[in-house]
Amino acid sequence: MNTASLKLSQSADLPGQFDRVWAILTDPNIVVSCVPGAAITATHEDGSLDGSLVSKLGPTTVQFRGTVALQFDHETRVARLEARGGDAGGRTKASATISCSATSSEEASHTTIEIDALLNVSGGLAAFARTGGMHVARRMLLEFSTNLSDLVAQQAGTAGNDAKIGPGPAKSLNGARLLAHALLDALRGGFRNVLHRLKTEKDRRNR
Repeated sequence: MNTASLKLSQSADLPGQFDRVWAILTDPNIVVSCVPGAAITATHEDGSLDGSLVSKLGPTTVQFRGTVALQFDHETRVARLEARGGDAGGRTKASATISCSATSSEEASHTTIEIDALLNVSGGLAAFARTGGMHVARRMLLEFSTNLSDLVAQQAGTAGNDAKIGPGPAKSLNGARLLAHALLDALRGGFRNVLHRLKTEKDRRNR
């Protein structure tokens, strides 16, 4: 079967105290609100979830559905997510294993999170996953980190009022915009590589 595997990592410095950030990371509803196009459709007694991810790519809307298992190690402050699912037509199947660790930063009012993800895609979108999929996945992870940082900052700003910040209205995942950003990232990365090679060659010639 046509398959592809992607590994990626992302770190972020969140403007919130350690315990407050960990409380947010262990609330699935709040975390899902940081993922555009994602929604929880059912919660089971064993703690697993059913969810969906909707992406608009031009006039086409693609919907993925799957199950998510969550594990939280409150002593080491590591959250682990395992998800499996596929698109409505059964043409593409995907699985993901994601771990997120939280540690206090040097500033007491900030928390550092480290995210490591392994994604496996089989079927119709496997070829795309091998080519542009890494750039799209990185952009999605970056958007998640940014949204999470904004939410933590918002909650920290209302802490004195004992207000609680919950998930806001779900935003759709715009595949075309995401792909455009991913392509720009790839072009910037390629341009930087070209400049690096030119500089290396120039330095070699000047020796």
